[in-house]
Amino acid sequence: MITAEKVIEILDTNIRMFQGYNKTSYVLDTITRLRDAKEEVQNYIDGKVEFQKMSWNAKDWFQEMPEWGTYGT
Repeated sequence: MITAEKVIEILDTNIRMFQGYNKTSYVLDTITRLRDAKEEVQNYIDGKVEFQKMSWNAKDWFQEMPEWGTYGT
């Protein structure tokens, strides 16, 4: 499992990436979901919420791609 600090870093990277796209409803919704997940992860870091009580949207960012998932790319 990835550390919470690394998840924040990944979410920040994704937020910046989507902010550079045309502001379609999909992009704006995605940015909102990313920011919501980041807030939950920050609350987890701060001890305000337990991991098990976080939304799937936030917990999913803690998963690591297995080595075979990127082999050959």
